[in-house]
Formats: sequence, C-alpha cells, structure tokens
Amino acid sequence: PNVVYDLYYASEILKLINANASNFIQINELLQKFILKDGSFVSSYEELKQNIANEDKIRTTVMAISILNKSNQKIPQNTVKWIRESWGKTQKNDANITKLIQLILALEIINKNENTDINSEIYPEKELFQTYYNRVMGGIGSDETLLYDLQNCANLKKFFKFDSKLSMLLIQRLYDNQNRDGGWNIFLDNMSDEQGTEIALSIL
Repeated sequence: PNVVYDLYYASEILKLINANASNFIQINELLQKFILKDGSFVSSYEELKQNIANEDKIRTTVMAISILNKSNQKIPQNTVKWIRESWGKTQKNDANITKLIQLILALEIINKNENTDINSEIYPEKELFQTYYNRVMGGIGSDETLLYDLQNCANLKKFFKFDSKLSMLLIQRLYDNQNRDGGWNIFLDNMSDEQGTEIALSIL
C-alpha cells in the first residue's frame, strides 16, 4: 500500500477538522520511515527496498512536505535541496506538466516558510503553463486525464491568476461522462469515486 498517500489524506482530514498539532505526532513519526538519505520520500515499505527514479518520487515527496507543513514541522534541508534540484533538472515541457505543478506546490510551501519569493523560480515558465491551461479549459485532451488536468488547472489559476471561462465543449464533456448516480470516476471510465466527483463539481 502507498502509506505516504494514506498519511497525506489523513492529514488533510485533520486539517479540515482543525485538529491541533498533537494529532499529527503519530503521522509524522510514521512519515519519517519513508525519507531517504537524499531528502526525498518513497511511498511504501516496498519502495524502500527498490531503487526508485527521482521523477517517480516527486509526488510522494511533495505530499510529505505538505504533511510536515500542516503539522508545523520543519522541512529537512536535504528535502528542500532535493526539491529545488528536481525543479532545475525537470525539463520544462508539456510532457512534464504534472510533475512541474507538483514541484511548484512544494516550492510554494518552502518559499513561504523561508519568506522568499517563488515568482522568480516559476514565472519564466508562465507561457508553457498558460498554453496548457487554455487547452484544458477549452475542452481539448483525453478523457483518461481530463479530471487530473482540471485539478492541475485549479493550481495554475492560483499560482498565475489565470482567468478562463469554461468552454461549452468542456462542460459538455463533463456532463457526457457523468455516471447515472450523479458522480464521476477520476478516469471517467468506471464507477463514481470521491476524487473524480469532487474535481468535477468544483469545476462546474
């Protein structure tokens, strides 16, 4: 199982109910089992025994940073270094959009804690993100990734203040893929789930 993913969603629930820092102690203790020497995090006990590529540790490491931030814990300096190096090494192209947005989420937390400006790091790539944002909001893209793409766009709107009305094509695609129970599947190909339904409703 992806333990760090479970810890992340547990921390999200604790945040929603305004739990105090003491409620995060057990989560943070367990989280420390998944940090590697370079500061990155893996998601499971199985991955601790494997040589996981850096690009495959981005999402887990960002989740770990989010957990530490919610519980007012200091982010290790080698984790900060790993995130900044990953941002620098990740090619700035359409194929890596999701990884780049994940890294921006981490940089936002890091820079806020360090009281530094994130704009100088991410704004040179604004045109790349604007093109992607306009395409997704225009309803262009595959059904399999549409809701993930829309989640990415919600983050981009926050970072760059992008403003784009929903196209009729996008609205129609969302309604065409709505399940009979009123919900959506995250991949738009199966039974409704919480993640897919939450993203779709937040857009509509």
